[in-house]
Amino acid sequence: MSRSPLDVDDRIGSREFLRPLQRMGLPARARRLAFADFAFHGHGPRGAVRVGIERKTVSEIFGAITDSRFVGHQLPGLLLAYDYVVLVVEGPARVDPHSGLLMLGRHEAGFSRVRTMFTTYRKFLTTLAIKGRIVVEPTYGFTETQWVIAAVDEWWQAAWASHQSAYHVEESQI
Repeated sequence: MSRSPLDVDDRIGSREFLRPLQRMGLPARARRLAFADFAFHGHGPRGAVRVGIERKTVSEIFGAITDSRFVGHQLPGLLLAYDYVVLVVEGPARVDPHSGLLMLGRHEAGFSRVRTMFTTYRKFLTTLAIKGRIVVEPTYGFTETQWVIAAVDEWWQAAWASHQSAYHVEESQI
């Protein structure tokens, strides 16, 4: 399989990444994607696979906890459209040490009067990772998100057999 271009959704929220990714040397192109903000073909354990990367801000994840649009529409679509799904959660999420609330930088996260505990946010992401088999990649902001997208794309472009680190962990336990 030859090098697959990185498709970048042409809508606001994704298209801002097109030029920065191209400047990094990725063969990125604008496309309308039904699901995911970024998509490409990679090398899987049994040949070519389709990988989708969805980008959400911490506040959007906060909304997904209380609104069914992501879980009821986007998530099923991602899981059907792609063999592997990566969820990039962008923003400086942290816990308020006194209240346990989810904070976005120095401010409470979210757009509504509903308050979200940091543990609720983390349990939601853990459920997506464990039960949904979605790779969750937290990032601090736009620049880190750009580098994570590039790293994920590059990882999948390598031959499956070249990814050996897990074997080192397994062998060290024998």
